[in-house]
Amino acid sequence: MRLPKHTTVVAYLALFVAMSGTAYAVTGGNFVLGHDNRADRTTSLTNSGSGAALRLATGRTSTPPLAVSNSAKIAKLNADELDGLSSGAFQSKVTRVFANVSTTSIRTVAAGKIGPWSFSLKCKKLPNDSGGFATFKIIGPGTAGGTNTRSNQAQAGNTFVNPIVPIGAGYVTTADTNQQESATFFLHSGSASAEVEFLQTVIDGSPQNCNLIGAATLIG
Repeated sequence: MRLPKHTTVVAYLALFVAMSGTAYAVTGGNFVLGHDNRADRTTSLTNSGSGAALRLATGRTSTPPLAVSNSAKIAKLNADELDGLSSGAFQSKVTRVFANVSTTSIRTVAAGKIGPWSFSLKCKKLPNDSGGFATFKIIGPGTAGGTNTRSNQAQAGNTFVNPIVPIGAGYVTTADTNQQESATFFLHSGSASAEVEFLQTVIDGSPQNCNLIGAATLIG
């Protein structure tokens, strides 16, 4: 009686284990489709010819061809960058600077933001005070400076040159009651620079109206 060859015994054993549905492919073994394969080292696939080394396809368009075990980023295979640039490089280069406030006391509202800077408008009108004013404020790092022109109704305006200074706790400029102010400021911090242009108007009344409209543009 002849004994079966060693290769035949291995083949029968593999078939038996495969039919049992038990995971058996381990480090150094063969990769078996349709079964749980395990290894304690990285498995690589190299195509020495042309074309992709691996192609995955599914029979249903609603089924993804690939699944991963966690949310860790995969080098050279993730949507975190586009052509080597992160999402921060595609942020809006121009943003609106806008606020409209009607108040009989003191009220501050957000007026927009760009890069590391944000803007606000404070409208002030004290009940027993015939005067009032609007305050435009820049919050953020770095420095600010530029020019602004103030005028009263139809009168010619006066232009002021503001030196470049640290923004610190906030860089502000104001318009008085029944006054209009147009301004251009330049902001800089590290590699970020921006230009802010706006027009703010204060109309005395009950309530007092403070209006601000303009735009901020990232430079470079």
